[in-house]
Amino acid sequence: MKILSTILALALLSAANYVFSAVGTEVVKITPAAALTIPVTELSSNLLPDDAAFAEAPVQSFGPPEAGTTVRFLANDRTLFLSLDLTTPEPLPAAVKPTPFRTERDASFAGEEHVGLLFDPGLKLRNYFFINATPANEIADGKMWSYRWNSTTRSSVVKTANGWQLKLAIPLNYFEAAGFGEALFGFNCARTVKFPDGTAQTFYLNGSTSTWQLPALFTPAVVSPHPNALAVTVERQPPALSISCPAGDQLKVTITNASRSTTETFSLSGTKIIVPLSPEQFTSDNRILLRLYRNNQLYSAGIFRAIDYVEPAAGIPGAARLLARPNCTVWTAPSASKVAADAEVPEAFQPAARFSAAGNEYEAVQLIIRSEQAQDYQVTVADFSTEDGKILTAEHFQCFQLERVNVAIASDQFGYPGRWADPLVPLAGQFHAEPNVNNLFYLRVKVPAGTPSGFYRGLVMLKTANPADMLSIPVGLQVFDFDLPETTTMRSSYALTGELFDFMGLQSAAERQAAFDRTLALLKEYRIAPDNVFQFTPALQEDGALNRAGLETAGQKYLDEDHFNSFNPAGWMPTGHYPEFRAFLADHHWLEQCYFFASPADSNVEPPPDDGIKILKPLPRDPLQRMAESADAWLLRLHGLDPATIGQLGRNHELWWQVSSRQRYPYPGNNIDSPAVLPRLRFWLAESYGIDGSWYWAIDALGRLPDGNLRNPWEDAMTYTAEGRPRSNGDGLLIYPPNRQAATAPVTEAPLPSLRLEMIRDGLEDREYFQLLRQETGRISALLPQLSDDERQFGEELLKELSLWQRCYEQLVTTPTQYNANASELLKLRAAMARLLSGSRHFPTPAAPSSSPQGDK
Repeated sequence: MKILSTILALALLSAANYVFSAVGTEVVKITPAAALTIPVTELSSNLLPDDAAFAEAPVQSFGPPEAGTTVRFLANDRTLFLSLDLTTPEPLPAAVKPTPFRTERDASFAGEEHVGLLFDPGLKLRNYFFINATPANEIADGKMWSYRWNSTTRSSVVKTANGWQLKLAIPLNYFEAAGFGEALFGFNCARTVKFPDGTAQTFYLNGSTSTWQLPALFTPAVVSPHPNALAVTVERQPPALSISCPAGDQLKVTITNASRSTTETFSLSGTKIIVPLSPEQFTSDNRILLRLYRNNQLYSAGIFRAIDYVEPAAGIPGAARLLARPNCTVWTAPSASKVAADAEVPEAFQPAARFSAAGNEYEAVQLIIRSEQAQDYQVTVADFSTEDGKILTAEHFQCFQLERVNVAIASDQFGYPGRWADPLVPLAGQFHAEPNVNNLFYLRVKVPAGTPSGFYRGLVMLKTANPADMLSIPVGLQVFDFDLPETTTMRSSYALTGELFDFMGLQSAAERQAAFDRTLALLKEYRIAPDNVFQFTPALQEDGALNRAGLETAGQKYLDEDHFNSFNPAGWMPTGHYPEFRAFLADHHWLEQCYFFASPADSNVEPPPDDGIKILKPLPRDPLQRMAESADAWLLRLHGLDPATIGQLGRNHELWWQVSSRQRYPYPGNNIDSPAVLPRLRFWLAESYGIDGSWYWAIDALGRLPDGNLRNPWEDAMTYTAEGRPRSNGDGLLIYPPNRQAATAPVTEAPLPSLRLEMIRDGLEDREYFQLLRQETGRISALLPQLSDDERQFGEELLKELSLWQRCYEQLVTTPTQYNANASELLKLRAAMARLLSGSRHFPTPAAPSSSPQGDK
């Protein structure tokens, strides 16, 4: 594999202060960069150093003069010492009593005078712990999201003439140090100052802690036992690691693959060695810890990782060139691909872009335009037709520009900072192509039910003012000989928070109701049910009676016409009205779609009486608690699936699962910065486990930044918690606002879909293929007694084929962490199932063609 664009996080820091940077397209070298180096001294580990010891220590300062903060660093072979001088605008109140003994106070210090220290052990850019301290030596410490972790640090506070002084002693083993006198970490400091007017303001050493994982906002720091510089160059030249050093130096290097907990040691003698690493050690999920020794003394230590790794287009299964002009190239890739802006044009060639779909199914293909100059194209899609004259008109095709959003913080090992493809912007007849980058044109079709099968050919024409620059792109569509149902077999419940409506400037009830209707019209296209279709329909009339007329109108629209297959009345329908509501639903044949689910935020909502409304509950982890509770459906965590438990529960309960930001690599989640195929592949996994429903906590969550403003998803892909901490990129957000900045006036356009939403819908439709295989099995089994001997023999062979293909998911997925993320392989299996269904549905006449998973290529 080739590294196209590598920005290595932070690495190999020594007295020479090294950090990785990109060189060329294949080689990554270490080059000098500024960093904080903390020398190892002879200080006693048992005492906090006095001011004289800190006099020559490395210093970091920030903040205005009247509220400044100065941090000094010392270390010995076991402990990191910090001394902080904190200036206050006026003397501390007499009531504040500094003390040399810390007091645990694990709570927020918001609005109070305090200082916060953040440490990222090993510069992994994914983890941290914090220590917050007040002038009274009250300590709040924690790890990641929790205050429940308590450090064993020592701290002391004294008043000074212009403020206060804090000293800390922190064990080096907190920084995952592998040996005495060695540590590598990222450092940031946040100081909240209380001003005389009662206001509080926070100042940062490197920037807001809401983006603490950004390398640019972290000070890299290394505790080093050796004061001399070391001139060493490291190059990544797959499939090896090349390490160079000055002639005559006798060095040793240990390389630890932090992702796989393996360590290898090599000797460096002379000018260069080549360290052979297996290809998987160059994948983007690996973090490599490098330690360099001279005469068995540590010189430097660091972690490096390619965090801007992009798989080249040649490695995208199904990618191929279509057109090559002197100043423009057009190529294609499957819809389940995230093509980087600088990905290389593939070597393979094919005469047309190709995709396939059944009747009443959506499917898409990507066309990638790379032009040497900016172009504005007028887009025209011609009617598609078969050789025997069947027509699929252009109105059934929709064109999008697949845009990219900024990922500043990687969600997990799948991701890296950079621009990732996700928002789908419908084209109003024009497509803009930026120069010298891969511009993504997304062509989608919905094949009408009943469309005759066959191979349909058409053209996508991109016209410019200069006829010589016009592009006529051939596209082929295989339509299968069967239809998918209107309602998906797998149920779904994806919640709406309303935050997207806030960003769109929608305030009045009428504006939000209209936006709700537009959002549900979009979700109908994606076969995903919102959590409650009645959300904007009052449950009761003004006199307290059930709002039958309003509920009937909404139910007919959303449940009968739009085919949403679930809704959740928790928190909306008053508990005392459930018996009447249940009878109303039964009368309209809507009871089957009703699932009562109280989320953790609605834990005080009383469930309905046991009168036929299904109860969905999170599955308790404790088997005894599980036996004590009752539910009609259990909600499982993707990262806790146990086949034995699922097999036992599934006999008497429906099984749903949820996806959340905690289900990171290697689980197939909904993150923007992960392979495009994963959300689609997850539904093949659902088929293997027999999962009945999919629950997701939000599709429109933006979260608020520390300044209180809603996040702009066009500028920052990260979703934040209520406290301003990062979750993961795109978590809880599957649709985008049509406005690129927070609206100052109501925006009445519909939300925009995402590539991840496309993959979820495609996964739901893929499951219908398996359902149709089961239906065909039942139909043919019922026919066999009525058939002739020859027909029965053929029917029995066909049943074997149908049974075999009902388990073809085994070729893609094994467990939630073991799967084949090759989108091309998924499409091959789907096409083979389609060919089998297209033939079997005509049995007993004509004979259906036979195929096998192994033979379909």
